[in-house]
Amino acid sequence: MTTYLSTPSKAIDYRTATEDELTLLGQIIDVDGNEDSIVNREPVRNASGRLMGEHLTITDEAAEFIAESIRQMAEIAE
Repeated sequence: MTTYLSTPSKAIDYRTATEDELTLLGQIIDVDGNEDSIVNREPVRNASGRLMGEHLTITDEAAEFIAESIRQMAEIAE
């Protein structure tokens, strides 16, 4: 199942989430809770109605944390 992410401000415009992003989002949810991290959750279905994934609209704060964490991981890897 594919997970797509976006934010209300379009800081993240609807796109496929990476494994790293989903791991970090899971950590945010563990600390802040689902209600404070995810604005909206919608199923993504194909033309025949089969569930193909989900679209998560996350808060801008969660998106900023994820982006900063990924930047830091990239710096460490260099």
